[in-house]
Amino acid sequence: MQRHIAPDDSAPAGAAPGDTPRGDHPGPDDTALTDRRVRAFADALQAFERDGGTEDLLARFRDGATAERLDGRGARTDLGAFWQEYLSPFDHVATTFRHAVQTGDSVALEWHSDAVLAGGGPVTVRGVTVLDLTDATDDDGSGTVTALRTYYDTAVFVTPPHARV
Repeated sequence: MQRHIAPDDSAPAGAAPGDTPRGDHPGPDDTALTDRRVRAFADALQAFERDGGTEDLLARFRDGATAERLDGRGARTDLGAFWQEYLSPFDHVATTFRHAVQTGDSVALEWHSDAVLAGGGPVTVRGVTVLDLTDATDDDGSGTVTALRTYYDTAVFVTPPHARV
């Protein structure tokens, strides 16, 4: 089992998620992701958050790969729709990977996303994404993710009863 810890990536004093353009990230060295497959996924996700293009992110997944979040729909194979739904609640989102724990071809990535909700204010979403990987890759190392399961705190997306009008 490998455990990787990210360096301190705290924002400058007074900085808020909305102070930067959509998807600014600390950069490729925001955490010590040593597995090339995991690093390729993280880089592709961060590029998707910056520019909204799914091509490189989708290329990280094998044919027939699944993605799942705890929304009652189970594992999904329409990865393009999955990622567009991921981006849709935000005007801006930037994910930083904090820790990675890897055993063989499975890795758990702890992350936080500084974001601005569409039509709303800044939020921080925290969670864990589990990737199942394969060693069978294309020449460029793409297509290694066979399954993705993500778990995160959804409280930032809910209006508390006392705040409803």
